[in-house]
Amino acid sequence: MILKPEAIAVPKMGILNLHSGLLPQYQGVMATFWAMLNNETHIGTTLHTIEDAQIDRGSIIATTQLTVDYKQSYLWHVLNLYQDGVQTMLDAVNTLAEGKPLTTTQPTADGHYYSFPTEEELQAFSRRGLALFHGSELIEFFAHYLENE
Repeated sequence: MILKPEAIAVPKMGILNLHSGLLPQYQGVMATFWAMLNNETHIGTTLHTIEDAQIDRGSIIATTQLTVDYKQSYLWHVLNLYQDGVQTMLDAVNTLAEGKPLTTTQPTADGHYYSFPTEEELQAFSRRGLALFHGSELIEFFAHYLENE
């Protein structure tokens, strides 16, 4: 979702976004998919500010990284990325709640904006032996949360 300037101006402490890709290299949607298709060794999350309507272009607060396991699916990687990524967001919110400023850095390059993959790109993903998900991962994921209720 792209926020309009009027919405961005409302929060007094700013807006945080947890992006499921390493910025600025992987802007846009399904960053993990693109990183896997591009044969990256690491994927990650980026916690950044939203300062204007530009997508994934704000100041970077923190990043996390995960080594890609090409035997696992896209979904497995995304779910595992968010464990550490959410912690960076909690840390940032706690810092703000203590009245302290966030330490940020500016992206050093333009990177690339990725959109939803085409049918051809999905097929290329599959031809490389990669999977969007494995049914067993879904069962394991839901079972974990049902057990913890």
